[in-house]
Amino acid sequence: MTTSLQLMGDVGYDEPLHYHDAQRGGFVSVLSKEHGKTRQASFKLVDLESNLSRWHGQPDVWLSQCEFFRPNRRRVNLWRMPLCYVDLDTYKLAHLENHTPEHLLQLLLVECIDQSLPPPSLVVSSGRGLQAKWLFESPAPRAALPRWERVQLQLCSALQRLGADFAAMDSARVLRLTGSTNSRSGKVVRLVHECRTPTLGGALLPSGIVGYDFDVFADTVLPRARADIVQERLARATASGDRDAATTAAAAVEKARRAAGLGGPSTAGCLRQLQGHKLAWDRLADLRRLKELRWPTHAYAGIPSGHRNMFLFLAACFLGDCCPMHEVLPELIALRDEFAPGWSHEELLSSTTSALSRARACAAGQTVEFDGMKVSPKYRWRNSTLLERLAITPDEERQMQTIISKAEATRRNTERQRSARRAQGMQPREQYLENAAQQRQAAQQLRADGLSNTQISQALGISLASAKRYTQKSTGA
Repeated sequence: MTTSLQLMGDVGYDEPLHYHDAQRGGFVSVLSKEHGKTRQASFKLVDLESNLSRWHGQPDVWLSQCEFFRPNRRRVNLWRMPLCYVDLDTYKLAHLENHTPEHLLQLLLVECIDQSLPPPSLVVSSGRGLQAKWLFESPAPRAALPRWERVQLQLCSALQRLGADFAAMDSARVLRLTGSTNSRSGKVVRLVHECRTPTLGGALLPSGIVGYDFDVFADTVLPRARADIVQERLARATASGDRDAATTAAAAVEKARRAAGLGGPSTAGCLRQLQGHKLAWDRLADLRRLKELRWPTHAYAGIPSGHRNMFLFLAACFLGDCCPMHEVLPELIALRDEFAPGWSHEELLSSTTSALSRARACAAGQTVEFDGMKVSPKYRWRNSTLLERLAITPDEERQMQTIISKAEATRRNTERQRSARRAQGMQPREQYLENAAQQRQAAQQLRADGLSNTQISQALGISLASAKRYTQKSTGA
């Protein structure tokens, strides 16, 4: 019933290889201290295993937990998240300061049960605290970053009593590497737990460690949405046959959906209503996709002159909506190396100053008056404006995720509904008409042979009403 516990006799040098797969492309970053200075180096995943031994016994070495498509661990270069993690600074809590890692591990596993959290796949003793890690069966893609960040926040909130560090939960975070030493305590960073008994939706990975499907894990960890609760209420009311209760529940569903920013079935143009940071992250992804579509041969040269200003200005607007203010400029500098390599810092600021200043004003709590209301000073973009500013063609629009017109949203919604009907076994209209014509011909032939409509319906497996309709003689005008 409980998670299997395995106290490792060795340090667990290969701990990073449980989630950083050498068969995948991408980079990870390593921070280390040499002669009092912190140095960072990035390695291809395929080269990580061969480099692990060089840090055995070295003081103060940290490894990035997520993976990046450039040798730079900024959020804009994020590729995938192979796990969730929480850094537990138990040494900061007086009642836990002098406990052994094994005792802290027992407290962590009990706390996970109390908080209804899946047990961590791996637990590492960092020399003064613990690192709890939940591995995924397949890495979560960067498009899922907003939801992944919500899961991270929920995990930290649930484990506050064990000293969860809210400053160490971002996707660019580095955690101490197993086999290295913590210079503050003099202790070796070591693996103290491997979960090998699946519970709460877990499954065994090829390594024998328990992993989780990201979506299932997120659904387990995150609080239930009010829209889900009232949707269940609607289902119960509908099943009971109480029309008044069903009407009330349906109104509650609509209200909860709109309060959650989900919109309703009548949302204009079938455009989804997204949370601000999620919408901004997706728009930034569309901006990069547009660059790849237009200039596929400029991978290292960036965007041609004459187009860079608009792309970087919009990128600054979107980053201001999906990043903490202190991270916006560093992330934008990393993005400059992709969009406009060779640009100086002054050139970057000349294109983005207004967006950055408005983001700073918003972070400081300032507002501006618009149409008689106090609103955020940040730029707010309509999709129609973005389509016009970027001169996105219909062919390019088909490949965008979020920057689309109402007409394109309607087309996609129609395609989704058509696919759903096919999945339910419903026939395409052309096939339905062809089958109906064949049934009509067969019914008329059987009628000519003297069969009654009841006999025809039984012979063809159709309703009596259909048999009557098929055999009814058409009258001319």
